[in-house]
Amino acid sequence: MEMPELTPLQFVVLHLLSGGPKRPAELRDALGELGIPRGLSAFSRLIRRLEYGQWLSVEHDRPTCHVLGDCRLAVTDVGVAAWEATRKFYANLSLPAEVAPVATEAGRLAHLPARVRKRILDRRDAKELRKALLGLLPSLQRKDA
Repeated sequence: MEMPELTPLQFVVLHLLSGGPKRPAELRDALGELGIPRGLSAFSRLIRRLEYGQWLSVEHDRPTCHVLGDCRLAVTDVGVAAWEATRKFYANLSLPAEVAPVATEAGRLAHLPARVRKRILDRRDAKELRKALLGLLPSLQRKDA
């Protein structure tokens, strides 16, 4: 099975446009609701790549204007085919039966943002290290304890 042509972000953009053409601002808002960064220059590059791949058409309101804000974005038939191939690729991926997920500390914290998870795990590791050092080097223990 071949790797899909679309990146995950391109896949999401084409999915959001599958309901019909949208203005760039509407699409950026929809991406923001999904938690995807909406920087204007990165968004412009993303749209240009999709247009270059012929997965998306940019229909300008005025033929003489080529500003991204004055247009409507729509999925092409090539884009629909690429989206379907990508969806099919990921749908066919599954874990082998002999692989069982392992419960981890990070897994129990999965509902938290990555930055918060890392902070919690780093603090826990620092406490464990301190305990180990105190056990190895009794001179580090507090006198009042």
